[in-house]
Amino acid sequence: MNIFRISTLWVPSYHLKMDWKHPKRPALKEWTIKAFDGRLLLACLGGLGAIPCLLFAYFALTMGWVVNLMLTIFALFIFINTFLLKQFYAIRLTDTGGEICHWKALPDFLFSSMPWLMLLYILFIIWGLSQSPEMALGALASGAGLGIVYALIATSKGYKESQLRFQQWDFEWNEIYEAIYDRKSHAIGFNVIESKPYIARFKEENENFYSCRIYFHPKMAEQILQIFKEKLGPNIPIKEGRIHYRTID
Repeated sequence: MNIFRISTLWVPSYHLKMDWKHPKRPALKEWTIKAFDGRLLLACLGGLGAIPCLLFAYFALTMGWVVNLMLTIFALFIFINTFLLKQFYAIRLTDTGGEICHWKALPDFLFSSMPWLMLLYILFIIWGLSQSPEMALGALASGAGLGIVYALIATSKGYKESQLRFQQWDFEWNEIYEAIYDRKSHAIGFNVIESKPYIARFKEENENFYSCRIYFHPKMAEQILQIFKEKLGPNIPIKEGRIHYRTID
């Protein structure tokens, strides 16, 4: 199981509470999954900017291990919630197609706590200044400085709305013209006829680009794959390979 891509730990059964567009259609399969929908390598590279700041605090300044540990925890918290954030997916497959609801797996208290965390960072820097200029500079250059920047962004109304935006889309089986099974990511990707002109632009970059993606637990793979094969029929074979992601969104 690819723990970096999907997770079923502490995932509520959101699919039982969704306001589906077609609730009267009998469900073949319903489930909720938490998954990272993007390029893991690109996301990790995006967080490398914090490393020089932490190294500066560790080696260039005289700071105790407790302070370094606190700054590391802050930086790691920011890194995970900025670059490696997973999304909740509530998925429902029926005889005629499927529906997918997804939103970022961010707890609301994260935003309400940001002003308090920012105040804590500022107090931490002031305390460091009272001890020595080097300690205050180290705090500002590493975890505390990153925390203040992150808190300023996270407390803005626009950022909160963009992060908590709920998205819902559906498809019909007869709209799918190509599909792929990504065994390592535990996902099926597919493209629909309506978006074919849009997809064609990115096929030149990588033929395995699929704009629609469905994630599932490895134990469900055989069942989900069988549903897709039966609904798509022999004219649309499901190839096996790695799905190409253009962004980390």
